[in-house]
Amino acid sequence: MQTRAVRITGLGTDLPAGAVVVVIDVIRAFTTAAVAFDRGATDVLCAPSVAAGRAFRASHPGRLLAGEEHGVKPGDFDFGNSPAELARATLDGRGLIQATTNGTRGLVRASQATALLAAWT
Repeated sequence: MQTRAVRITGLGTDLPAGAVVVVIDVIRAFTTAAVAFDRGATDVLCAPSVAAGRAFRASHPGRLLAGEEHGVKPGDFDFGNSPAELARATLDGRGLIQATTNGTRGLVRASQATALLAAWT
């Protein structure tokens, strides 16, 4: 049996190429994404920042924009980073761009992983 090192790291740690990465968001980003899928979103694209989310939507105007910056919904976003808010939304057939202070940043920085899993607590 082959063993592998397991490391718990923060957002500032360099990740080795080809790693299997599990990003755990203990606040709300991944719960919000799960609710978006339940409400009919076709996909959720994660942006590393609010500015990047805005830029991506500028070139994909049919997508909805959800997220927060330091816990506050930006005024030009369609939704905040709120599972309760998205639970009342109808997203049937729409794509979502999500930008959060921590959760989406963690996913984006691990984009070179062999396998990337998102989990919430």
